[in-house]
Amino acid sequence: MNLTADVVPATPGQSNGSATVQGGLGNPPYTYQWSNGASTQTATGLSTGSYSVTVSDSYGCSGSFAFSVGT
Repeated sequence: MNLTADVVPATPGQSNGSATVQGGLGNPPYTYQWSNGASTQTATGLSTGSYSVTVSDSYGCSGSFAFSVGT
C-alpha cells in the first residue's frame, strides 16, 4: 500500500509525540490499527519507542508500517 508516516518526536520524558500514516495506494475508506491501540489515521500521546500500524482498505487489502518515535 506504499505507506509512509509523518512522525512528530516526543519531548524527553513525555508522551506527546504523534504519527500520521499516509497511504499511496488502495481504495478508501481506510481502517487503521496501531500497536498502541489507536484506530485513527493519527496516533497521539506517543512516547519514545517503536510502533507499527496496519492499514486496510475497502477491498480488504492491507499493509503494515513500522517506525520509531525519537526525541
